[in-house]
Amino acid sequence: MKKALLAFAPLIAGAAIAVWPADPLDYCQLQLKYHANGKVSERGYIAVNDTTAETYKTGVWTYWRDSGQIRLQGSYENGKREGVWTHWAQDGTSKPEGFYTKGKREEGTSLADVMDAAIVKLMAKNEQPDEGITVQHVLIAFKGATRATVTRSKDEAKKLAAKVWGDAKDGADFKGLMKKYSSDTGGGQYPVTKAGRRGMVAGFGNVGFRLKVGEIGVAPWHAKDSPYGWHIIKRIK
Repeated sequence: MKKALLAFAPLIAGAAIAVWPADPLDYCQLQLKYHANGKVSERGYIAVNDTTAETYKTGVWTYWRDSGQIRLQGSYENGKREGVWTHWAQDGTSKPEGFYTKGKREEGTSLADVMDAAIVKLMAKNEQPDEGITVQHVLIAFKGATRATVTRSKDEAKKLAAKVWGDAKDGADFKGLMKKYSSDTGGGQYPVTKAGRRGMVAGFGNVGFRLKVGEIGVAPWHAKDSPYGWHIIKRIK
């Protein structure tokens, strides 16, 4: 069964502004629905099962209010909700609506729980074959971590890491997040090679090499593999 891989640009909270691929993949069909006032109510892609010819939702779907404000956004896999779904209030603020696995909403999960589940899912993937990558990261340190100068506790650091990860996944400017939150004084952008990764924190390379360009992942604090804190990592090359 084929799945669509969509290039999706971030939405501006409270607005219906987005950029989609000009040429959708040939096995996907763009679907638009409208409110009675003519404004778009939902937008996403439909794919076709090669065996049964049944159609199903795939990739990122976005839903708007009749005022034009974004209301809900998330991904489908094989027609079922998957991963983090985000809800926007009418004042433009956003928060996770829920975390889904094969269409089932995981009840009682915090954003940190959602982040932890995403970490497990990413680490189950194989590393990309590339010999070299370039990544940006936000380091969320805590009192007691290696070389840390901050006063926040480990629990506070994890909650903040989850917030930064959630904001990044929702399309926030990553350089802005680096500037606002990161404890890394070295600039935060690094080229990494498979041969040279041994000179870096293990968790950094373990996450970075599993990401495709544009994807975001997290290396959680670990006494050996990630002693500086939580790394929210975005691969840019």
